[in-house]
Amino acid sequence: MEGVSMAYAFEDAKAKDRHLTNTFEIFCNRAIYHDGWLPAQSQGAVGSQDGAASFDQDHWNCTTSSMTSVSRPTWQRNTREAEELQALFLKEALKYSVLPLDDRSLERLNPKLAGRPDLMGGRTSLTVYEGMTE
Repeated sequence: MEGVSMAYAFEDAKAKDRHLTNTFEIFCNRAIYHDGWLPAQSQGAVGSQDGAASFDQDHWNCTTSSMTSVSRPTWQRNTREAEELQALFLKEALKYSVLPLDDRSLERLNPKLAGRPDLMGGRTSLTVYEGMTE
């Protein structure tokens, strides 16, 4: 697991943040927090059949950490910074094995189509015994 220990924050609540960069990706909805900026790109709702925008049509919104929503972009006039942060996302995504991005929607929910093992393994029934949870 990658990351920065939070122990220093427990020892000193006023300690300066040591974690300046953090990436996020789930179903191609992605973001990167870096030094107070939070650019985010949304491919749409998980399982949506609307058809997500292709990667070459990505639209990133960016806020600062003091804002509450990425729906209010702050960088329309600052494209150099936007490009730098998007490049940083790609660098971090490569570093932490987030790439390649897979923008399939419903297909990713189907293990066979997505090319990963299926817990049910082709079974059509499952016996659940008393005391079993989840």
